[in-house]
Amino acid sequence: MAIDRFFEKHLQLSPHPCLCFKAIVDEAGKAVDFVFTGTNVDPGRLPLFPSTDIVDKRYSELVNQSGNGQVEWIDESGEVAVKGGQKHFEWYSVSAKKLYKVTVYSPEHLHVVAVLQDVTDLMDRNKALEKEKNFFESLANSMEEMVCRLQRDTTLTFVNQAYCKTVGMSSGELLGQKLLALVPESEHQYLAHKLQALEVTRAPFAFDHKMMLEGERERWIEWSFTPVWNSRKKLAAIQGVARDVTSQKLAEAELIRAKEKALESDRFKSASIANMSHEIRTPMSGILGFAELLKDPSIEPEQQQKFINIIEQSGHHMLNLINSIIDISKIESGQMDVNFSKLDINEEMVAMYEFFVPQFQLEKEDVKLELQIPDETRVIISDRHKLKSILTNLLNNALKYTSEGKVEMGYRKKGRWLEFYVKDTGIGIKEEFAKHVFDRFFQADTVASRGDNEGSGLGLSITKAFVEMLGGKIWVKSKPDKGSRFYFTLPDKQPVSKTLQKQQVAEKKSGKAPSRRPKESVILLVEDDRYSAELFSVYAQDWPYKMVHAGTGQEALEKFKNMPQIDLILMDIKLPGISGLEVTREIREMGSSIPIIAQSAHAIEGDKEKAFRAGCNDYISKPVSKSALLACIDRNLRAHKN
Repeated sequence: MAIDRFFEKHLQLSPHPCLCFKAIVDEAGKAVDFVFTGTNVDPGRLPLFPSTDIVDKRYSELVNQSGNGQVEWIDESGEVAVKGGQKHFEWYSVSAKKLYKVTVYSPEHLHVVAVLQDVTDLMDRNKALEKEKNFFESLANSMEEMVCRLQRDTTLTFVNQAYCKTVGMSSGELLGQKLLALVPESEHQYLAHKLQALEVTRAPFAFDHKMMLEGERERWIEWSFTPVWNSRKKLAAIQGVARDVTSQKLAEAELIRAKEKALESDRFKSASIANMSHEIRTPMSGILGFAELLKDPSIEPEQQQKFINIIEQSGHHMLNLINSIIDISKIESGQMDVNFSKLDINEEMVAMYEFFVPQFQLEKEDVKLELQIPDETRVIISDRHKLKSILTNLLNNALKYTSEGKVEMGYRKKGRWLEFYVKDTGIGIKEEFAKHVFDRFFQADTVASRGDNEGSGLGLSITKAFVEMLGGKIWVKSKPDKGSRFYFTLPDKQPVSKTLQKQQVAEKKSGKAPSRRPKESVILLVEDDRYSAELFSVYAQDWPYKMVHAGTGQEALEKFKNMPQIDLILMDIKLPGISGLEVTREIREMGSSIPIIAQSAHAIEGDKEKAFRAGCNDYISKPVSKSALLACIDRNLRAHKN
């Protein structure tokens, strides 16, 4: 038979178990049974009916004899026997406990050859690989870092959930894309080179780049790429892990800016210190030199008077410099007081104008001083001395840097504010210097020839501090050779009554408690820093109330419960264990309305609002001056009693 020749020639060479069978068909031509015609293995190795000689036996007979049940794919082979072609099946042999990949085909009408390939080991390996893959993907998806796997050409074959979330795309959209498509074009060449070199270097490498995300600002991504090797030690894939390092990059940039600013400030400070040395030595030389000349008995009276005037002017110049240095020191240490009183702004502006007109006429006869004020009287509550200092510094600056033209001073009402201005037609300020004019130790002419424009570089810094102490802000608009316009604002009204204003001024001047403060008041100071606690205790030595100290939140709660005589609490926000805000909430939950003043050295935006939401009545930032602390305590004690 043809099938026998085929079997003898081909099937004996197959490494897999094979068997041949012929279909028995009914009148309709449908296969109803099979007769096995041959096999290339011993019957004991056949997974169908082991230990049974199957040649020349019918399939139905073997099924009935063995009790192993029918073999599904043999039934389906009838179609192949009748119509030809081939089919593929997977079949698990219960008796052999193995999985086979079965291929059946018909070399001749009604004849079928079946090849059984044992894939049990492959199945086990696939299961292990699938388990490993699932574990890897589960682990990767639990990570906050971006994780991906890519081919050598950077085609993405896996991305985790963090990757999808970061770039705003699904895994379906990302898989198959090139990683380079998600990296700035300027970095393509470098990254492609580094990835290609992995097979040679065989070492991981790091890489960072910017990424613009839709609807967000620029982000910085830092990658670490690691090669994945196959069993032949060839590069099979590349594993990438990335994290968002935007905060780190911004912090680094901020440190660089801070360093540059510090260096710039140091340069300005060095220049100003050298200038102050000059400023002090110059008038001192005049004073000592002309004092020496005055010893000469033969000097003429007119010349003597001239020398005395020079000594007097030099003394005033040095006194102004010393006053500026003292003001800066007070501002830095928080010891500069504000003394509010009722001011008629029109009167103050006219007085300043009348004071400076003779000075302009004497020093700069080609410069005219003009005053522009509203017709109606405007009265506000502010500090007269500081307002005069602000205007004096601005007018002196305008006079110093203006050689011809005019200087205009005035103010106008803008909503809840009064906007003051001093404009000049002087030398102006370069754009790169304009943003620094209010910095301490800065002078716009530092990098240029000084000429007659001498000064300590402290005036505008003091001016800015005074404006802010009065509740306003200051800014400048200027162009070189076109002049400068300095603006500052003050609140139109200060929300301080006349009685309370007098009281506060008196308290700040004396540093003592007002007569209205109950002498039996007890203050609970909650402070974990022993130096701060000691400082507050020193503050309180000449105040007529007792201060009790608690170093932790738990101790504060115990003392509050056990000392009903406590009238006010100074609460540090950051405490070990229970925070100051938590302590405040617990006290409020007890139903107590005792005044609680939050204090913090952090001065972080939002801390004040958090303190008020927790139940605090007031808030102060450390460091705090003695007078400011006293005023805050007094204000809250009075408010609680009323």
